[in-house]
Amino acid sequence: MRKDLIGYANIFTAATNHIDEVMNSGADKHPDDFWKTLPIEEHLRRADVHWELYKAGGDENESADVHLDHHLVRVCMIIQLLSEK
Repeated sequence: MRKDLIGYANIFTAATNHIDEVMNSGADKHPDDFWKTLPIEEHLRRADVHWELYKAGGDENESADVHLDHHLVRVCMIIQLLSEK
């Protein structure tokens, strides 16, 4: 990593912690890498839903921050699935 970007390592650590939390929770509900069976378009749809709920301040079930975490994870899933093509 470039020396001028070292301070950004905290961003990656924070993001990784949020991704880990969502993925662990999801694995309990959907074992066997269920997310890998969904088409990219479905991940995009779900990412959009979470983004809209984040912008709306959350909903009756989850806070805005939870929706932001789930949006982040969906984007990461899309990147992973694209890299496997």
